[in-house]
Amino acid sequence: MKTWLTRVDHTLMWGSLLALAISPTQYGFRLAGNMNVCLVDPLIWGLGGLLGLRLLVSREWAVIKKPPVFAGLFFVFCAVSLVVSQSRMNGIKELIQYAEYFLVAPALFLHVLAMPRGRRWSLLVFAVATSAVIGFGLTQYLRLETVAAFAVGGSFGNANVLGGFLSLVLPLALSFALSADRPWWPRLWGAALFLAGLFSLLSGGALVAVLTASIALVCLWRTKTAWVALAAVTALLMFIFPLLPRQNLWTAHDSIAVFTPDGEPAMRYPEWQAAAAMIADRPLTGVGLGAYQSHVGQYAGVIPDENVKAEADSQNMYLVLASTIGIPGVLCFALLLAMGVARGVREFIEGGQLNHAAYKLGAAMALLAFAVNCVWSPLLVRGIGIPLAFILALAYFLPVGGQKNVSPSCESGKTQ
Repeated sequence: MKTWLTRVDHTLMWGSLLALAISPTQYGFRLAGNMNVCLVDPLIWGLGGLLGLRLLVSREWAVIKKPPVFAGLFFVFCAVSLVVSQSRMNGIKELIQYAEYFLVAPALFLHVLAMPRGRRWSLLVFAVATSAVIGFGLTQYLRLETVAAFAVGGSFGNANVLGGFLSLVLPLALSFALSADRPWWPRLWGAALFLAGLFSLLSGGALVAVLTASIALVCLWRTKTAWVALAAVTALLMFIFPLLPRQNLWTAHDSIAVFTPDGEPAMRYPEWQAAAAMIADRPLTGVGLGAYQSHVGQYAGVIPDENVKAEADSQNMYLVLASTIGIPGVLCFALLLAMGVARGVREFIEGGQLNHAAYKLGAAMALLAFAVNCVWSPLLVRGIGIPLAFILALAYFLPVGGQKNVSPSCESGKTQ
């Protein structure tokens, strides 16, 4: 039995590493019924099934780390909303997606992070995948004549979705750059990723989110190195960013401005108003998961020009969720993020700046940045969901020191 469990745990670990490597992209294929699937989706479901089989065979209930309770409650409210949905097929597709992002993938990553070897390798693979995405985004950024600003999306569809990914990874990169107990090369790598990500960031909401989380991280870190880093970033924003070829600050400003450069009202905020009117109509149940786009037009009386579409991926995530699954459902989503932030901050304060406390604070600030960015973009989309699940697993993982509820390890090929 132990040999079989060891092999299963090895498979889960290496499979999760592959999932982390291929997850940050929106490239994929389309199934029947216009359901878009990324390459990572079938892999996650297969690994989730293997994890479930491991539980049934071994009966080691304590080994499987359960996803956070608010993730389960959020999924329940999504499922219940299907009863009133008039776009049930769209709702079912979103429900399957949310089950993957908030139940299956977090359970898988929580299990793998409990393995010392899995923890080290998963952070390394995630850093390499992030480097590839940021490098791709920078090459697009530099192609001024052929790639528009909104199309600087790296391996994602546009700048807003790339910004959602960067809001998840840049605070984590900054925490690695500030970690005094690590060798010089991971710290240099973290600093390079943070700066490169900032240079390729053209989404205003994401820039606000990353800066908010970075300032919070520095204030919690409270070391001379952290304050020097904050001063350096401030100097970059003040003196270097205005000289960049795409005028990053103005481009980010225009992407979330109330009015367009031509003086016309931006469509982002009137659509928010329509979504708010939809919430007021059905505050408890919403109009049903997957029914946002088909219903928001019915409240177009509050939109100045209903024939003008807003920029892609520019809705407010909280308004979208509240209008489709109800206020209780969106509160569960917000509490899921908030509890992850609180847990990471608490364990950083208790554990200091050594061991795993650094990445715990980085994961907490990544969730904070994601929560802020959701004000300007609906970020529960393909390519973002699995990285979000990994960050959630980092934030909700064992307390610093890792002495409680030790999971199986792939160290030395033995199951502990």
